Amino acid sequence: KQFKADATFKTAAYSFIASQCLSKKERDALAMAFRSFDKNSTGTLTLQELKEAYKENKVQIEDLELELVFRSID
Repeated sequence: KQFKADATFKTAAYSFIASQCLSKKERDALAMAFRSFDKNSTGTLTLQELKEAYKENKVQIEDLELELVFRSID
């Protein structure tokens, strides 16, 4: 239960920050990019989806580094 509450709070905090710091155009672009990365339309990104997004956008990153980034965000 505590984990779900923490995750819900984190999501709400990120949403609030994005709504305050980004213009509507920037938020829309970010949402569009997220939807293109979220291949299975679950509303969350898997490590595999993130790897594919980096590859599709020609961003070179080592698997270990990407895994560290993913785990720090998750």
